[in-house]
Amino acid sequence: MSQKEKEKQWSGQFDEKNYTGFVESVIAQDEYDNVEAENPDDRSKCVILQADMDNAEGGVVPQPWLMAQNPFMIADLCQDWMTQLTALEQGELDDYVKSLRPEKSAMIIPFPDLSKPPKT
Repeated sequence: MSQKEKEKQWSGQFDEKNYTGFVESVIAQDEYDNVEAENPDDRSKCVILQADMDNAEGGVVPQPWLMAQNPFMIADLCQDWMTQLTALEQGELDDYVKSLRPEKSAMIIPFPDLSKPPKT
């Protein structure tokens, strides 16, 4: 099956509100017919991040290609992913903390210590 046929099959087949496409490369239409078909699996691969939205739990679904890599490659890839996920988490956490802060300074009213008799 040609790449163009695959594109026709996948076009519009996902929930655009919750998911986005991933563009690996772009070429001009007039060059498309002259380009020899490449297998995108040779250049980049994906793993799946699973999200349980009811319990706020997540996980990684490793793919067979990942398990076939040497441990140093896996460690390097995981470090890259963790760096990006940590930045995402920290950004979301910072935004959440900022949303809890009042926009104006709060007035602090000291309450008298009722355990002591009032000063006269």
